[in-house]
Amino acid sequence: MAQRPLDMEVVKKVREEVRKVGGEALIIEASTIVGAFGLMTCVVDSTGRKEIPDIVEKTMKKFQSFK
Repeated sequence: MAQRPLDMEVVKKVREEVRKVGGEALIIEASTIVGAFGLMTCVVDSTGRKEIPDIVEKTMKKFQSFK
């Protein structure tokens, strides 16, 4: 877990480093993946369901299929 409160200056610096390497698209892709995993965690935690076998691999494969 990230330490709270977030140091937004550090976040801004790291975001710019990622942007230099992969452009705006990499920022969006990373944010989407983090959000998807966060959502899956919330669903699993709130429903008591167990995660789907190989969900990480399936999710990554799905995201990689988007061009």
